[in-house]
Amino acid sequence: METNPPIQRPPSRNEMLKRAFSLPITQYAWREVRKGHPSTALEQVKVPVTHDLAPGELLVQVEAAALNPIGYKLMSMLPNAVAKRPHTAENDFTGIVVASQGATEFKIGDTVCGWVSQSMSQMTSQGALCHYVRVRSDHCIRRPSNITPIQAAGVCLAGLSAFKLLFEDAKIKAGQRVFINNGSGGVGSFVVQLAKASGCHVTATVSSASRDFVLKLGADEVVDYQAEPIAQIFVHNPPILPFDAIIDCNGLSSELYNNCEHYLKPEGIFATVAPATPSLFATATAGAGLFGRAWRPAWLGGVPRKLRQTAQFRELQG
Repeated sequence: METNPPIQRPPSRNEMLKRAFSLPITQYAWREVRKGHPSTALEQVKVPVTHDLAPGELLVQVEAAALNPIGYKLMSMLPNAVAKRPHTAENDFTGIVVASQGATEFKIGDTVCGWVSQSMSQMTSQGALCHYVRVRSDHCIRRPSNITPIQAAGVCLAGLSAFKLLFEDAKIKAGQRVFINNGSGGVGSFVVQLAKASGCHVTATVSSASRDFVLKLGADEVVDYQAEPIAQIFVHNPPILPFDAIIDCNGLSSELYNNCEHYLKPEGIFATVAPATPSLFATATAGAGLFGRAWRPAWLGGVPRKLRQTAQFRELQG
C-alpha cells in the first residue's frame, strides 16, 4: 500500500532555540588576513559560529576541507581590497548538516559535500577551513556513500571545473578525440575520467611518476611532458588523427594554443582554465596573450582555432 511522504514542517521557535544552545558560539578558523604566501597570509583565529541563517542556507559541521592550488595563487596575487580580506580560507568541504533555514532538500544529520562560492565568501567572510560553515543549500549535494569524507572534500571545485571545460566549453561528444594537458592534476584527473566515461578517446600529459595513475583513470594514451615541451612534440610528430578538443588544465600553456592548428581540427575547441600566477600583472599578461592570438586574424599571426576559458569555477550563478 502506498503512503504519502511525511510533511516537513519548518522548525519551531523552541527547536531553533534548542539547536542554537546545542552549538558552540565560537570556533577556530584559518583566516586569510593579508596578501602573500600562505605561511604569512593565514592566521588561525577564533571567530563566531553563524546561527542566523538566511532563507535557503545551511550550517554544516565540517569533517574535511580541500586545499586547491587556485586558493594560494589568488592569496598571493589579489590585493586585500579586491579579495575583501579578512575571510576564512578555501572553498571545498564535506560535513554534516546541523542547521537549516528553509532548505527542504536537506535535513539535520545529512552528510553533504559542497563549496562556498566566491561571492558568498566576500559577502559573509565564510570559507571551508573552519569547524562550522554557512553555505547556500544549492551549493551542496548529498555525499555519496561510497566515498570517504576526505575524498568528498575534493570533489566540487575541481569536478565542476572539469564538467564545464568538457561539456559547456569544448562540447565534447562520444567518439571524439580529446587531449588533456596535466591529466594528473586536480581538475585534469576529473577531466580524464569524465571524457572517458563519455566515450571519447583520451590522450593526456603525464610525468614518469604519474603515468600509471593517469592510465588507471582511463587515458588511452599518455605523453611525457618532461621529455620535451608538448607543443613541440605535436608540431614535429602530429597525431595521425587531429584532436577534436584540447583541455588545458594548466592555464599557462600559450605555446600549446599558439601551435594547435598542427594538431587540433579546424572546427575543434581549445578550452583552458584561466591563467593564475602569483603576480596579478603576469596573470593579466598571460590571459591577454592567449586571447590576443585568438581574436587576431590568421594573416596577422592569430590562431585559427576557437578558445574558451573558465575561471576554475570559483563562482556558480552568483
